[in-house]
Amino acid sequence: MGYALPRLLIQLLTRRPYGVHSPFLFSFAENCLYAGERHPGFELLEGIRRDLQLSDKQILVKDFGTGGRFDAPKRDGDPIQRKKRLGSIARSALQRPKYCRLFFRMAGYFQPATILELGTSLGISTCYLAYGAPEARLITLEGCPQVSLVAQDVFNRAGVAHIECLTGPFHQTLPGLLDRVSNPDMVYVDGNHSYQGLMENYHILRDHIPENGVVIIDDIRWSWGMWKAWKEIVSDPKVSLSVDLGHIGILFFRRALSKDNIRMGF
Repeated sequence: MGYALPRLLIQLLTRRPYGVHSPFLFSFAENCLYAGERHPGFELLEGIRRDLQLSDKQILVKDFGTGGRFDAPKRDGDPIQRKKRLGSIARSALQRPKYCRLFFRMAGYFQPATILELGTSLGISTCYLAYGAPEARLITLEGCPQVSLVAQDVFNRAGVAHIECLTGPFHQTLPGLLDRVSNPDMVYVDGNHSYQGLMENYHILRDHIPENGVVIIDDIRWSWGMWKAWKEIVSDPKVSLSVDLGHIGILFFRRALSKDNIRMGF
């Protein structure tokens, strides 16, 4: 611990991969994780984010999978339904800009042919991924129909035409999708924030991730259950290298890499 904290602090201050010895991870950190970027779409997307945050419109939200902070289960697996202000959803659920920009860089760095997102929300992170890999096939899954409609409007405003959005609970949409698209190169998991939900989705996905695939998992410290799931996932023999950025975790499935779990400042 005495070594890790100064190393993380230096990484944060210098935006450089200080203390990283793996050539693969060093290149990823130097050319992607800590790289700078500009894209004309960033300003547009952040303007859309602000509009959503200020919206008083109410929509009916079906929550199929957000676990409580202590992972209290829902009765019978039925979705919780309630009306919520769009502005409230945008302020609490949208991914932070610095992570959205990282997703943009990762999509450009790894150049995936197929990107899969579990948890569209209002579509901001989806658009960042789309801007990063304009030639990729991008499929996003959202459980709530009215949230999905808002996301589609965001896609239209952002001028992104190559996004396919599937609506419905993941256990219904994901298996059938993977029958059609068997090897997504990049997967972003941001839905069903519970131990059981994350583990179920991971076990459905794991055998479909190709050799050079990368999986991003959001909110790994959101609850005790999410942290427990993350620790179990990184111990999976199929995962070679995992990177813990505090808020999100990244999994690599490259057999040539040494098994390790690296904490990095971001």
